Amino acid sequence: MRAKRSSGSGRLRGVFFFLLFAMASVVFAQEGPAIRNLGATDAELGGDWLAYTTRETFRGQDLNGDGDIADTVVHARNLATGRTTNLGLAVHVPMSCVVSADELIFEVSEWDQRRDLTGDGCMTTHEVIHAHNLTTGRTANLGLNADVSWRSLSGDWLILRVFDSSQDLDGDGNLHNGVYHLVDLTRLDDLRPYFVRAEANGDGRLDIADGVFILSWLFVDGREPSCLDAADVDDNGRIDISDAVRIFRLLFVGQEPPPPPPGLSCGPDETDDALGCRSFVPCF
Repeated sequence: MRAKRSSGSGRLRGVFFFLLFAMASVVFAQEGPAIRNLGATDAELGGDWLAYTTRETFRGQDLNGDGDIADTVVHARNLATGRTTNLGLAVHVPMSCVVSADELIFEVSEWDQRRDLTGDGCMTTHEVIHAHNLTTGRTANLGLNADVSWRSLSGDWLILRVFDSSQDLDGDGNLHNGVYHLVDLTRLDDLRPYFVRAEANGDGRLDIADGVFILSWLFVDGREPSCLDAADVDDNGRIDISDAVRIFRLLFVGQEPPPPPPGLSCGPDETDDALGCRSFVPCF
């Protein structure tokens, strides 16, 4: 007479098929829909990356920190991981950009960003070139009023047609010609980013929220500052509770000396350390 199959093996088989079904459900859930609305007004593909713009009115929030919801802001989406990063910078529509495997090159509107991005002392209708490294996440302002549609990108080299009405770039006496410039993308670290010391959360103002932001990152798994140099208030090359305390003293204790350069205005870091500054939108 054939032995009776144990009920334990039947239960085990049932558990196995349940786990298999659950795993398949998770995989399908991660894939998401075949077609999705990004709410994008412009988009450009390059390798595993998608650069696109989103109207602030679509999201119902200020995406570039200028205090209104009237702008169109550039985002970068990694198609392999599904992760999207808001670069916090306003562009004109249609967006002028180029995407490679490692770099996103795009124009930022001075007028929409409400910032002097070329350092000429005025905020005009310049479209200023920025380079976002898709691997490191760092964004660099090249300070060039240029047209991305007149460009060529090959490997680590970028050529751009630059316009500068304040100087004659090609010696012909005409201030309005477009003159080509060559950019070595491997040396963008030479362009030291500008930031405000102690403005840790990068929202454009120094207040108690900056100290709380540092404490949240240190002790309750809060978001990492996009500019670590800004959170290093005493400029000792590390970020700890003393930096938050220094912010509170700046705000509430009289005669507290300003923090080390660049101090409480936009400028580069004058000391070399390992912290760095990926992005500080208020100084772009």
